[in-house]
This record gives sequence, C-alpha cells and structure tokens, in this order.
Amino acid sequence: PEMALIAESVENANARIRFFRVSYGVTSDTQSFGKAEIRSILDGLAPGARVAFEWTPAMDVPRQEVQLVFLAMQCLETALPFNGTISVVQTASGWQVCGTSERVKRDDALWSALRDSAPNPDIIPSQVQFALLPMLLAERGRTLEIREEPNRITLAF
Repeated sequence: PEMALIAESVENANARIRFFRVSYGVTSDTQSFGKAEIRSILDGLAPGARVAFEWTPAMDVPRQEVQLVFLAMQCLETALPFNGTISVVQTASGWQVCGTSERVKRDDALWSALRDSAPNPDIIPSQVQFALLPMLLAERGRTLEIREEPNRITLAF
C-alpha cells in the first residue's frame, strides 16, 4: 500500500509540473497538443485534486490556446474551494471554461483584475494566473467574458 501511495504521489506531482509548464512556459504557434496528452495531464491531477476536470475538445489544440485554458482553469480552481468540476468546451467563437460547485467562493479583488485587465500590485505568486491570463489574452487580441451564476462561473474567450 505504501508503494502505491508513493506511485500515486509521484504521478500527481509529475502531472502538476506538466500542467505548470504548459501554463507558464514559452509557447509558439507551431506547437500543438492532442486530446490524449491533455487528458493525461488532467487525469494525473485528478487523484490529488479537489476539483474534477472535463476536457471535451477532440481535435489537436495549439499550445498557446491550451496555455490560456489552463490559466483560466487555475483561476476557476481558486473559486471552488469545496470541490467542484471545471469543464472545457471549444466553440466556434472560442473557449468556454466553466467552474461549477454547490458553493462558489471568489475573491473580488482577483476577479476584478480579470475583468478590468488592470495590473493588481497585490497579487501574490500563488495568484499569478490572475495577472497573466488577461495580459496574454490582450497580447493575442482576445477579450475575456466572465459570466457568474449562483453555482457556476464561466470564462469565455
């Protein structure tokens, strides 16, 4: 049992590192990820995560797009402190990343930084996704739409 626990911890740590490399690493327009590779990252996170991840796009996705989606997922993860599901859907107009939980809790200062695309000097390193996502979206000529419902937050871009 101890070896199984160690193996699961190593797999989870490896998946988290891969997730962060995609989120914060350098990207190019020529790189892409297949659904299987993305699923392997998200499935590796699942055993240690309080949030379940659903990835629905079936086609290969440019790494720059996956980077934006992973950053959005991290933003949503902060608003789901008591379990939930983050689902990703690719539409004709872009992406919809939805966080759903019985109880959604968001930090107004962080979420207003996303809304206003204004730099927030109070962001700490563990919240850097709230600064990086709007900056990368602006660089790529995209806008972020935030829709809030009682048990759901949707980030669309």
